[in-house]
This record gives sequence, structure tokens and C-alpha cells, in this order.
Amino acid sequence: MTESNHPSNDYISIAAIKGVFLNVFSLFAAFISFLFSSVKQYFLLIILLVIAGVLLAYAYYSFSPSHYKTEMIVQHNELTRKTYHGIIENLNNLIGSESYSKLATELKIAEGSARKIVLLEAVSINNEPLEKDTSTKRIQSFKISALLSDNTIIDTLQLALVKYINNTPFLHNFKEGQKKIYSEQLSFIEKELERLDTLKEKYNRYLLTSKISATYYNNSFDPAGIYKQSIKLSKHKEAILEWFNNESEAISVIDGFKTPFTPQSKKLRDILLIGLLSGFLTGFFIALILSLKKLTA
Repeated sequence: MTESNHPSNDYISIAAIKGVFLNVFSLFAAFISFLFSSVKQYFLLIILLVIAGVLLAYAYYSFSPSHYKTEMIVQHNELTRKTYHGIIENLNNLIGSESYSKLATELKIAEGSARKIVLLEAVSINNEPLEKDTSTKRIQSFKISALLSDNTIIDTLQLALVKYINNTPFLHNFKEGQKKIYSEQLSFIEKELERLDTLKEKYNRYLLTSKISATYYNNSFDPAGIYKQSIKLSKHKEAILEWFNNESEAISVIDGFKTPFTPQSKKLRDILLIGLLSGFLTGFFIALILSLKKLTA
């Protein structure tokens, strides 16, 4: 049996592949030529739309409201940072829904002042959102930032925010309970220290009027024990006083809001660039549509 001289149906010749590439390249070249032809034909229209885009962008820059941005650093000693994010976010939702009367009631400020708050946000020291923060550590710092339309309400807002967070029902009741416990402990320690001071005073007077050595004591009275107990109670008192100074409130301000005198505004260059690109793309696509209509007419 002799082999067939005809090529297999599965065989693809180099010439066929070359032809496909040439056809694709021809289509691509024709498309590019069509694009350049459309741009050339409607060049004036594109230029006019580019100018219009730049002018609109400049008008937006000129008439868009400017905002003041400020932030404060606070330290929390209860709950988690994610929870504090939720507290601030609830206030921000009131701003977003323009519920200024409710916002003013929550913060205990005038409604006119509430209307000047544009945005509130709680972030980490590194400006990372606290929404996904998983830390459970106590006594950490985070930032509360505010965007305002008026910089004269900054001090009012700081006081209002700190009071609002510290006076939320759970935190307020929790802290009041702690204050009561520590106040009772402090009162007890002070009475004990007074009693120990009296004992030390009497013991010292006894030593001055007797011939017994200061190192002598019987089993019922140990002067060294008085001093040890006094030191222990003094350290406990110091710890309680430190708690009242630093941890008696849910959050405390480390570095408060600063009043910016210059409003934050978007960069003119970026806005003009967006306007230019928008105008060009609009003109470009209109030119393509008009050219396609001519081809199909």
C-alpha cells in the first residue's frame, strides 16, 4: 500500500498562519487609521470639549466648599478600639443622614454647630481604620479626626465628643462602680495609715522614755511589721490615686484638636487634570460615534 500524497486535514501550513497574522494586523492598522481619522476630522470639537472640561473643573474648584480638618489623640482603658470605632461611626451616620437635630441632642451642642460637622472618624495612630481592629489590649491610643465647615466649633466639639463617649450608659455605669469601690478602698487605707502613724508615734515616744533597745520587741508587737504594712498601704494608695488621675474615665485626651486657620482644599492641578481628561475622552467618543454613523450611512 502506498502512502497518500495529500496533506493531513490537521496540518496547518506556515502560509496559513502568516495570512491570519496579516489579516489581524491589517484590521488593527485599519482601526488605528480610523481613530486618527476621526480625531483629525473632529479635532475642533475635541478641543472645545477639553476647554469646557477644564473650565468646569475650575468652576468646581472655585465654588466647592472648603473644609477644616483636625484630629486629636486619645487613650482608652476600657472596651476595644473597634468598639470605639462603632461609637464614632454611629455619630457619623447621623451626619450622613443629615439628622442634625438628633446629632445635636446626642452631643449636647447647638444644632447650628452640629450642622458644621462634615465627618467624624476613629483611626489608629498609623491612620488605619479601626473597623477591622482585633486588638483586645487595654490602655491604647487612637485618633479621632473631624472634618468641619467652620473652625470656630473645634473646642466645643472636643469637649462634646469626650463627654459623649465617657457618658455612654455602659461606660458611665461601669466607671461609676469602679470609682465607688476605689473610693471606699482609699478611705479605708487612709484610716489604716492614720492608725499606723499613731502606733509608730507612740512606739517612738516609748523608746525615748524607756531603756529598752530599739531592736527589742515581744511576740505581741513587731515595730518592723508596722513599717512594712505602712509601706504596703502607701503603695496601694498611690496606685488608686494614679487610677483616678489616668483611668477614671473611659477615654482621656492625650493631644487635643488643633485649630487650623487654612481650610483643606483639593489640589487645583489634580482637579484641572481630571477636567482635561474628562473633556478629551468625551470629545473622543463623540468623534468615534459620529464617524461610525458616517460609515454606516
